[in-house]
This record gives sequence, C-alpha cells and structure tokens, in this order.
Amino acid sequence: MLIDPGSYSDSEKISSLGDLSAVFYTHEHQDHIDPALTTKLLAKQNNLVVYANSGAGKILAEKRIKFNLFENGTKINVAGMDVLGVGSDHSILHSEWPMCANTGVMINSRFFYPGDALTIPPVQVQVLALPVSGPWLNIGQAIDYAIKVAPKLAFPIHDGMLKDDRLGSAHRMPDVILPKHGIEFRALLSGETIEI
Repeated sequence: MLIDPGSYSDSEKISSLGDLSAVFYTHEHQDHIDPALTTKLLAKQNNLVVYANSGAGKILAEKRIKFNLFENGTKINVAGMDVLGVGSDHSILHSEWPMCANTGVMINSRFFYPGDALTIPPVQVQVLALPVSGPWLNIGQAIDYAIKVAPKLAFPIHDGMLKDDRLGSAHRMPDVILPKHGIEFRALLSGETIEI
C-alpha cells in the first residue's frame, strides 16, 4: 500500500516500487496527491486500486483516473489487511482559508496515518505516522498529539519541506520528548525504511 504520494514525493523511487495493491489519498492538496504520478503507477501496476475521499477524488476524476470512495467509516480489506477511513476534516490553516476533507488511514487497527489532521484514532494503535510540520501545525502540537495517541512507535511525516538530506528540529524535539512518554521516535531520511 502507498499513502499520499504527492508533489514532494520522489516520483522515480515510487515508480520503481514492486507490486502494490492500493494507493490512498487522504486529501486534495498537491503535496499529498499527484495525478501524473498516479497515472504512471496505474500504467505499471496491473492490480492497483486507487482510494480517495471526495476532495481528492475530484482531482483524480478531472484527470479521468478511476478511484473508489474512501471516507470516514469506510472499511475495506486490501491484500488481507483491514483498512479503515478515520476522520473527516483537514486541520484549519486559517479562518479565511477554505476547508477541505481529510481521511486518515488505519491499517489492521495497528498503524495510523492521519494525513493533515490531528484526529485521534478510534482504537489504541501501535505505530503512528506523525505529522511534524506544515502551515497548519507547530512541533509542540505534533508532540502533544503523539502523547495523546500514545503509540509504541512514531515516525515523522509531512516533513518534506524541511529536509535537504538532513534532519532538523522537527525531528530532534520529538526524539527528546516522546521517549519520556514511552514512545519510540524514528526519523527517516529519503529512501530509508523501517519495518513495523
């Protein structure tokens, strides 16, 4: 499964991935959805199914990319894994900026990717994809969110704009604070992986 390959993603690396069963889009912002990359993936992946909420789906539909609606409460099975849509709204950017939908992705009630929101998952998850940066978020909010969710492991997401082959304060602060709350934090450089 692949979640939110957008304009900050390394399209060359993503295009060279092995077999994928599904790609999920949490919302419509370009750093989370890239229709050109989706088209490339669909051309290379025989059985790939695209899932998106209504906002991201509109972007895909404009490019004639078929998708399945995936919103809050949607339950599906992908490659033997239970996937649940969690949450409805993107975090507020500004009171005068238009809101959009945001649907987090929970896998096997164990892993949660919230997209651009600080939605509390409906069950205790073991692994959290933790947003650490963005125009809607500061690092203190991110750390407090991780403490509320209380996973065993958190790793940073939404940090593409911060990286230039190095890790910064949005990666160092969680690494100092979260272990005090029993949460392991592992920052990743582009191309690094962890097994969960």
